[in-house]
Amino acid sequence: MSILQGVIRFLRRIVGKFSKWEKMIIVFCLLTAGGAVYFKIQNQGAEYIYLPSRGGIYTEGVLAENSGILDKKIKTLTYSGLLRLDENLNLKPALAKSWSIDENNQTYTFELFDLVPADKVKNTLTEQKDNLAGLDVQSEGQKIIIKTPKKIGSLIYNLTEPMFDFGPYRQVKVEDTKLILEANPDWSLGEPYISRIIIRIFQDEDKMISALESGDIQGADGVLVASDKQNGYTVKLQKYITLFFNLSRANVQNKGFR
Repeated sequence: MSILQGVIRFLRRIVGKFSKWEKMIIVFCLLTAGGAVYFKIQNQGAEYIYLPSRGGIYTEGVLAENSGILDKKIKTLTYSGLLRLDENLNLKPALAKSWSIDENNQTYTFELFDLVPADKVKNTLTEQKDNLAGLDVQSEGQKIIIKTPKKIGSLIYNLTEPMFDFGPYRQVKVEDTKLILEANPDWSLGEPYISRIIIRIFQDEDKMISALESGDIQGADGVLVASDKQNGYTVKLQKYITLFFNLSRANVQNKGFR
């Protein structure tokens, strides 16, 4: 009798002692293990794309003394511009899905997303002051048409400022030490992935760091990394400074003077 035959007989005696259900479980485990090995071999070297799922709550701490940062954070989350700037300062859709400028650079036409109320956008624009004051704003269906009496080079970029109350989040609760924002399912660019953002306001930086270390908050704005257990992140802001010179003045026409 060969060694192989001996092994087969031994396995038969062992398997013969198992019940019907035990045999079925063994077969299932073998098939599962074999399938896993086959899948791994077939997909070896394959690239995977991980997609986030919607939901969850993110809690961030902010110092009360940084009220300016807090106001700007809330406005950025709850308001939107007609357009937005990407990380390379390129214009991208926001409330408007497309836009065009006439050859004279004095008529701007914006096509809004379907869920954006054109009349409210028009009213907000007509109420603006400073750089957007005195514009002729009209709406035709989902189109916003802006006409200017003269060329305004910075107008298109001014419209990236969050001035319209149709942002990615809605403020649903305000307390002395806490603000709660919920994702806007009707946002023009799609519902945000994080369902709720809680902003906790701290009077003391040490208490905020303690909350970060204990896990009561997941992030803290405006402080150094508390310990090796936390990660520090810096973001390059979408901001630049533009200088305009009045070239009608003789001294300003001199490049050396400028």
